[in-house]
Parts: sequence; structure tokens; C-alpha cells
Amino acid sequence: MRITARPALRGSVLSVLDQAVCSLSSFLTGVIVARALLPEAFGIYSLYFTGLFLLAGFQNALITGPARVLGVRPSGVDAGGYFRAQVRLQLMLSAVHRAILDPCRKLTQLLGHQTQAL
Repeated sequence: MRITARPALRGSVLSVLDQAVCSLSSFLTGVIVARALLPEAFGIYSLYFTGLFLLAGFQNALITGPARVLGVRPSGVDAGGYFRAQVRLQLMLSAVHRAILDPCRKLTQLLGHQTQAL
């Protein structure tokens, strides 16, 4: 029997493969960056990367996760107000992210490290 014969099983297999590809690419990116940078610069990169994952987790918990659950609405229900509130929340969260990242970038520059990407 083929794995893709059942839709639910096919979706599960595709989900696992997607996660494997994302994890492998993230790992390989870390290895490439670690080999390209000095240990001190890689430490700074790691701190920024960890901070971005933390901020992305907040975004997922506050916006993406609820939108996935509440975005599937029964017919006849108007979800426009909900999605307008989600857009406002996303804009506010983006401003908070920027307010956190700018001082971090400036602090890094003050400590003598150049951060071109930020």
C-alpha cells in the first residue's frame, strides 16, 4: 500500500518532511555561519537569532495560532472584525519588535561590532 493513498496519512508524512527540511536547513545555516565567522561574532549572531526566535514565538502565540483556529469560521459568521483586530495587533507587535531590536543593534555597535544586516 502506498503511503499517499490515505489523505490523512499523506498530510502527516508531508508535515514531517516539511519539518525535517526546515530543521536541516536551519542546522546547515548555523554550521555555515559558524565556519564563516569568528567565535565572538558567531556568539553575537546566536544571540540575535535566539532573540528573533523568541519574538517569533510571541507572534505565533498572539496572532498566527489563534488565526489558524479562529480563521476557520462557520458559514454566515462575519470574521471581518476579528481579522481587523489581528492586523492591528500585528502592527503593534511589529513596532514592539523594532523597539527591542534597534537598541540591541546600537548597543552592539557601541561595543565595537558592526551589524550590517540589522
